[in-house]
Amino acid sequence: MTEPFKRVDYEEIAPRLGSSCMPEDLPYFTDEENAFRMEVRDFAIKEVLPHVDEIDRMQDKKRTVEIGKKAAAAGYSNQMIPKEWGGGGRDCTAELIAMEELAAPGWVAQSYIVPTCTFLAMPIYMHGTEEQKKNVMMGLLKGEYVGGMGMTEPSAGSNVGGTETTAVRDGDDWILNGQKRFIGNGSQADYLLMYALTDPEAKTSKKLTSFILDTKTPGFSVVKDYDLMGVGGMALSWLKLENVRIPDSMRLGEQGQGFEVAMNELDPERAAAGGLFIGPMRTAYEIAAKYCTEREQFGTTIGRHQAIGFRLADMFIKIETSRLLAWRCAKTVDMHKPATKESSALKLYSSECCVDVLGEALQIIGGIAYTKDYPIERFIRDARVYTLFGGTSEMQRMIISRTILGQAARWMR
Repeated sequence: MTEPFKRVDYEEIAPRLGSSCMPEDLPYFTDEENAFRMEVRDFAIKEVLPHVDEIDRMQDKKRTVEIGKKAAAAGYSNQMIPKEWGGGGRDCTAELIAMEELAAPGWVAQSYIVPTCTFLAMPIYMHGTEEQKKNVMMGLLKGEYVGGMGMTEPSAGSNVGGTETTAVRDGDDWILNGQKRFIGNGSQADYLLMYALTDPEAKTSKKLTSFILDTKTPGFSVVKDYDLMGVGGMALSWLKLENVRIPDSMRLGEQGQGFEVAMNELDPERAAAGGLFIGPMRTAYEIAAKYCTEREQFGTTIGRHQAIGFRLADMFIKIETSRLLAWRCAKTVDMHKPATKESSALKLYSSECCVDVLGEALQIIGGIAYTKDYPIERFIRDARVYTLFGGTSEMQRMIISRTILGQAARWMR
């Protein structure tokens, strides 16, 4: 007698986004940090998880913003900015925790929080005037405004020095002309951080100046939102600037300091970004591991077959290695020490591990995971961009290797 086919429905094995494989009392977090993890996790389960699949199907950008604003208003905006300015008032470790828990259901809340509270609010906190912090940054962090960063251009991706957007001084204003592409929240934003060329003859580090743009300003337009492979609820936009007039009071930092403004934000950004990659890995791993205890083939559950069990072991190692690297990187930032090599290593390793782990989950579960009955295919589509945005894997390897060689040259012989 042949064994009847046993279908395992996702509803039967759906995890509680971490409670089954990632316990509440992880030893490298303090009691306070673990309590914060549980708080953000509960928010993600109640406010994010019920909506992620429909948002992806409908590519619902408005609803994505609504959920992101709710997360910010609940206190899960940038944890490295003090509470009196609207931030979480904790540190980079807490930001890492918040990013992981919010990412565990899928890429929704972070579509608002990363462009708004990391790419825009953080540079304003680091370099902005009192007025810029009061009038713009606080609203971003409290979930009142949507923000983003306009850096990437048709000719300037990894090479920021290739920026062609110009800013020309005109009295007390600057006039900006150019294009920006692949800008997160571009079509939804109230404010955008724009990088423009102010001194073409200067060396690369002094060519650019950064500006805070109110998107209601005449001359600013959205060409289109790109139709994406994944992250269906995110607005990734192509923007045009045609004689856009920005007052000098909205210049961020000094003239020629744009490159420094951009680079100063990268270490904490990449340190916290580890959580964005760990969250989806964790959920996919849980689903696959649970499936292995339910699905039967050849007279036993599939997890007992070595080919499957070893895959689970490798997935666990990649998740925990990513988490430990992220924890080390966040602690380095919290100690106010340089973390360029560490943050680049984290971004490179954990983003590539995320793609690998999600692929393994698909392989373990098999054909049903290729359908939309399971969230694995959504995670895979979303994750494919992780090795591209925020600096490609190739750029991270270049940064790491150059840093190593610079350090090695100073080692005692």
